[in-house]
Amino acid sequence: MGLPLVRSSFTGRDAELRELERLAADAAVVTLVGTGGVGKTRLALEFAHSAGEAFPGGIWLVDLSATTAPELVVPEVAAALGVATGSSDPVPLVVEQVGDRESLLLVDNCEHLVDAAAAIVHQLASACPNLRVLATSREPLGLAAEVCLPVAPLEIARDAVRLFTDRAWTAGARAPLDGDDVAALCARLDGIPLAIELAASWVRVLSPRELLARLDNRFDVLAAARRDLPPRQRTMHATVEWSHRLLTDHERVLFRRLAVFQGTFGLDAAEAICGWAPLAPGRVAGLLGDLVGRSMVVAERGPADTGGRCHLLETLRDFAAEQLAAAGEQDELSRRHFAHWLSAAEKIDGVRLRTGSDSAVTTLTPDGDNLRVALRWSIERDPPGALRLAAALEGFWMMRSVGEGGRWLRRALDAAPEPTWHRARALMVSPLVVASGVPWPEARGLLDESVALFTSLGDEAGAAMARVMAALSAFFNGEIAEAERRVEDALARHAGLGHPLFHARAATYLGAALSFAPRRLEAGRHRLAEGAERSRGIGDGWGEGLALMLLGLADLRAGRPESAREHLRAALRLNLQGGVTASAIGGLGQLALERDPRRACTLLEAAYAVLERAGVPRFAVEIGRRLATARQRADRRLARPVAERCRARARAMTTEEVIALALEEPPLPDPAEGRLTARQLEVALLVASGLTNREIAQQLHLSVRTVESHVDDALRELGFHSRSRLAAWVRERELVTAPP
Repeated sequence: MGLPLVRSSFTGRDAELRELERLAADAAVVTLVGTGGVGKTRLALEFAHSAGEAFPGGIWLVDLSATTAPELVVPEVAAALGVATGSSDPVPLVVEQVGDRESLLLVDNCEHLVDAAAAIVHQLASACPNLRVLATSREPLGLAAEVCLPVAPLEIARDAVRLFTDRAWTAGARAPLDGDDVAALCARLDGIPLAIELAASWVRVLSPRELLARLDNRFDVLAAARRDLPPRQRTMHATVEWSHRLLTDHERVLFRRLAVFQGTFGLDAAEAICGWAPLAPGRVAGLLGDLVGRSMVVAERGPADTGGRCHLLETLRDFAAEQLAAAGEQDELSRRHFAHWLSAAEKIDGVRLRTGSDSAVTTLTPDGDNLRVALRWSIERDPPGALRLAAALEGFWMMRSVGEGGRWLRRALDAAPEPTWHRARALMVSPLVVASGVPWPEARGLLDESVALFTSLGDEAGAAMARVMAALSAFFNGEIAEAERRVEDALARHAGLGHPLFHARAATYLGAALSFAPRRLEAGRHRLAEGAERSRGIGDGWGEGLALMLLGLADLRAGRPESAREHLRAALRLNLQGGVTASAIGGLGQLALERDPRRACTLLEAAYAVLERAGVPRFAVEIGRRLATARQRADRRLARPVAERCRARARAMTTEEVIALALEEPPLPDPAEGRLTARQLEVALLVASGLTNREIAQQLHLSVRTVESHVDDALRELGFHSRSRLAAWVRERELVTAPP
């Protein structure tokens, strides 16, 4: 049959078209593979229309969408090429018709007849040297001569939004469309062209925002009276249902059970959670591979040491959830889902509590969405289990979001008030009693309850850890003397306890208190160094980072800038998130104050941004006071427009970019600038701002004669002879702008 005339615009896919042209030049068979509605047919037709001159022997289209039986495939191919099908075997006649002509055969919608389609394509490609076959299917044909080109959903920000806008105007939209709403809608539709086109047909009665609000019932929305589409594509539900019918019974079982996952999942989780009657765990890997091959599951490549991950497109996940509800497996599946993550989290947390090593915590990072699903389910169905899971995720919360962790812990504690070991554990978890900003009186009550519970249960190690956590909480709230008293009491009570994590944390928390106590700075530095060494010895990355950060800040106050820089950067290299990272960045900002005010302003602002991003409400009180003072000093050292640019840059950077900036070796300061003292530079900045010596004296609370002396010294050091040259030198470095 001839190529149909396509009147709708072709949006996106430029890269796929170029790749298709390259592949078709060499490969005998190219198969476009992708999920239903992703636009395989449209891409194939666009290629055929644009590549007509490359195939002077002819272009033929075979549409198998309405073909119901394997034995009808060859007749369909023959009919498309104009070959009579009266003979028992029309293949030789088809081969003769094609001959050695440079021609293209499009075989569309092969997935439901893949074996029969593969057979005829293989015969033709083997016998006709200049024939190119372009097939579309939801799974590969499985031929040696075949090259597959995956067709992914559209890129949201550009192509998906453009497609929706184009189809919406075609459908009759006349009001301007909000770009953010359209982008959000396209993202919820997974960037699938068919879903986008079906949704766009509603814009005559619903705005994109109203459509977005209705997507919880997406299959009702994604239906349209498109009579030019085959029945299986007139609704998104019919499109997915078509793919679903092609699955084997066991593939359908696994597919519906995968709806329990939120976001991505790994093979181990799929086996543990979905591998029960009628599916043995050992069958899951093969079936999952089959679903990936049939474009029902998306496989993602992960780092070599973590293995691949998979996920369902939201449209497919909604359909799978429908099937799951109909099968009556939701309760059992949710229970297994929760049990899997509880087991994984408690195993990792048990190692942390015994040894201090948190190296395995990062393995939970990709499963954050699944952990939240498990917590929501257990809060309602198994409150004691929710308490166990929320507490066991301490390391995860510390690396991801302590604010969120604190909120889950509060919900779980309220739901499970029984005086159990797990409650005692949850009451002393850092995201609850430290980093979430709980005031000391409240935190003291929670921690004292934890100590009492552990003591009543005969768990000395638990009581010891709760006591030192109380010291950290007191320090965080600025109760320095109380922090010192608490940790000294814990060390005295548990001196003989063979628990390496307890002794590492005790050394660090005591060092923190001493380093901020009057005249105890050196004693605090020694304790912090001990805490860092003990933490390093047991693989406690979070504890080591905390100790190094505090040690760097202590070095800064002790007038040891090089040691401070070394320790603060070492803390950052541990790639921690939250308060430790933000405080280390802020410390490096303080170090830059004298020599590079712009760098200082950027890092200090970034420290606050990183803290907010991690969900931590504030810095530890003593650290926060010093950072606030440094922030004010940085602002005074720069003209307002320059400071605003630095702050805007800091807010626009990701946490990873901020860490990279903080770890950079800053350029060597201008030799001339380096010869000025801090006071001389401060006076030079005010000179450049247009102030007279008398005005500078009033602002700095100095005598006019002292200001004149500083100006003369600065001019002599820089080799200048006038205040105007000094002002120009400052402005060249963008430390201030020219006065109006």
